[in-house]
Amino acid sequence: YVNDILHKQYSMRTVIIVDPAVSTKGGSGYLPYEDGMRLGVFINDSRTGTPIIGTVWPGETVFPDFSHPSTEDWWYKSASDFYEVVNFDGLWIDMNEPANFNDGSLTGCPSWNKLDNPPYIPKILQNSLYDKTICPSALHYNTTHYNLHNMYGYHEARVTHNVLKRLFPDRRPF
Repeated sequence: YVNDILHKQYSMRTVIIVDPAVSTKGGSGYLPYEDGMRLGVFINDSRTGTPIIGTVWPGETVFPDFSHPSTEDWWYKSASDFYEVVNFDGLWIDMNEPANFNDGSLTGCPSWNKLDNPPYIPKILQNSLYDKTICPSALHYNTTHYNLHNMYGYHEARVTHNVLKRLFPDRRPF
């Protein structure tokens, strides 16, 4: 449809909205999740060392660690595989706080962890650093989410920019 009708008939471009969270319930053969698990590119729960689980539009999800060295190749493969199905022209990255419909994770955040429950609370809604995002104690490749939270969107944008340059070498990434 996109290639035959929008591109050819109407000369329209298609920009797909992308949320970074990846469904854990995609079923057997859901490659973004399976490949990501195999490569270890998801943000981990500080209590278990396994991917932290939250909830967004597809239900239970895990969150890519865009600071991990293997994430760009994984993100490229995921985007490339999707492009084979839908010939998109650009990606609109959204919910890259990262957004989470839970506070912290499905199981909350560790009450004993000072990153999740610091001795000070800034004047913010809900008086929580993990309101509608992931636990500050969650583990990225080389730091905690506490240290990377404000840079998460930047890292996703940087990786996505590089992926789009690889997918469309003769076009400006969008």
